[in-house]
Amino acid sequence: MRCRAVALDFGGTISTGREDHVIGQKGVDPQAAAALHELAGLGLRLLLGSNATAAETRWPALQMAGVHELFAVGLVSYSLNVRKDEPLFYELVITAAQCPAGQVLFVGDSIANDVAGPMRAGMQACLVRPGGLRPGEQVPDGALLIGHVRELPALVEAG
Repeated sequence: MRCRAVALDFGGTISTGREDHVIGQKGVDPQAAAALHELAGLGLRLLLGSNATAAETRWPALQMAGVHELFAVGLVSYSLNVRKDEPLFYELVITAAQCPAGQVLFVGDSIANDVAGPMRAGMQACLVRPGGLRPGEQVPDGALLIGHVRELPALVEAG
């Protein structure tokens, strides 16, 4: 796998999954934060690609985790008025990546929004599932499956 940019979902991918009451949003998982630093250290362009409501800006959580400056661009559905299931969202990710679609790896926890959608747009995709696939689920051909974002740096380096 050759990639120059990694687009990451927030919820279920790099978040803790529980609300931080100081910021009123989910926080960033410390192991995911460490992986983001490693990915940035590899020279990859990092993008945030997240569906969110008006109250979920994502930036306070990224700032508290010390990773906000690692992201070149934040594509958040509410502010863009376009969601991840729409082809335009993926076109925006590719444009923000500043490289060919085939060199962008989209990473997230939704088969539909973070794997199938990006793959239709020509990107590589990786599903994050700590407990493995759910009953009846299948990862589309060519997609990767990992248990945690901490596995990404080694996967990208090996590629």
